[in-house]
Parts: sequence; structure tokens; C-alpha cells
Amino acid sequence: AGAGPVRAGPAAARLARGARASARFAGDVREGMRIYRLANRRQAPASRRAARDRAARDWAFAQGECSDEVKDGR
Repeated sequence: AGAGPVRAGPAAARLARGARASARFAGDVREGMRIYRLANRRQAPASRRAARDRAARDWAFAQGECSDEVKDGR
């Protein structure tokens, strides 16, 4: 004789709610990233250039290849 159908208990219900909440959160993050990318595409070329220069300085700092003045923010 079979044991019959297995019923989902409270733990399974909490797990399902958590999975749905995680899926909604992931969707919100994807939407936020899409908005961010669209906003950055519309930046003026000068501001993109400034961002690229800042990234280069950050990289140089991380690699230890910049002067002490740059490290101190001067």
C-alpha cells in the first residue's frame, strides 16, 4: 500500500515564498541595471572621459604606479 500524496508543510510554503521574493528582487536589480546603463549612455562625452580618467587613476593607485600626490588626493 502506498503512503498517499505528500503534502507540502509550512517549511515548503516558506521556501516557496522566499523563492518568489528572490525572483522579484532579481527582477528589480535587472531593471535598475537597465536604467543605469541607459542613463550612462546619455552622458556627455566629457563626463565619460572624466570617468575613464578616474578609472585609470584608480587602477594606477591599485597597482602602486601613481605618485604620492595622487595617492593623497592632491
